[in-house]
Amino acid sequence: GHEPEGDRARSHRWRRGSKLPVMFPPEMDDATVARLAKATFTLFAVRYGLKFLSFVYKLFFRPGMNLNKKYGGWAIVTGCTDGIGKAFCEELAKKGVPLLLISRTESKLEALASELEDKTEGKYLAVD
Repeated sequence: GHEPEGDRARSHRWRRGSKLPVMFPPEMDDATVARLAKATFTLFAVRYGLKFLSFVYKLFFRPGMNLNKKYGGWAIVTGCTDGIGKAFCEELAKKGVPLLLISRTESKLEALASELEDKTEGKYLAVD
């Protein structure tokens, strides 16, 4: 059951006198493979580094979209007198988008319309 040293080396497929497996051509020495590995790592690092920087730019630094130019006209917001709807109206008004506010309570609509009248054009409609 004991194999000679040469047969065992061949069965593990390692090149004699090298740390490299046989999958690399014999003319490639350890230094060449090391340079190839460094180049491959550098390419991957640059590729994914650029993807990460693009993500950070899009998330934090890219200017906002011009909603008037993209969608034109007016924005209709329902449920705009409280909560998320109200915050949404305030953000759209900051961007200068004309608003049509729709809600059930006319007194709240009047109050919101008066808050937003100096920021953007707007109308409101009470629907119950």
